[in-house]
Amino acid sequence: KCIMGESYQQPNYSYTPGINNELRKSILPFIKQSRFGKNIFLSRKIVSENLPNHPVGLGNHALKNWKNEQMRLRYVDPNLEDEIEKDYANKGYEIVQLSGMDILDQASIFNHAEKISGLLGTAFYNGIFSNERTVFEALKLNKNYHYGFDTDISTVLPNSVFEYKELY
Repeated sequence: KCIMGESYQQPNYSYTPGINNELRKSILPFIKQSRFGKNIFLSRKIVSENLPNHPVGLGNHALKNWKNEQMRLRYVDPNLEDEIEKDYANKGYEIVQLSGMDILDQASIFNHAEKISGLLGTAFYNGIFSNERTVFEALKLNKNYHYGFDTDISTVLPNSVFEYKELY
């Protein structure tokens, strides 16, 4: 089923209420019970591991600039990430890596979770599949990296609780 056609053109990358609502409505009927716990910490290790190896293309100045900017904004030292994950695991959070997981499993995790924390990143967009009682905490390690996932989530869950925690 196509859920995004010409009637849902994206006027603004960070604010897509029509798409968010349609996507949520199309996925929720297929969500199954999650095999994960109620407190989830979203791991982004795969981003930091893969970003330095992202190809830039020989002589492609624009792609090289993009990679440098992504490294500056999104790369996290693996030792720091390990320490943050250990801290959250000690608080009872289950560490989950969404990369490579199918969309229904990702939606299921978010729909059944009570608390979702993690390093700020695209995984938080799955918050549109959450329920009204889910509380979000996005950890910011770089003051220059921001995306309004709270706005995306609030388009489908107007009373959602989303906090950005600055660790820089």
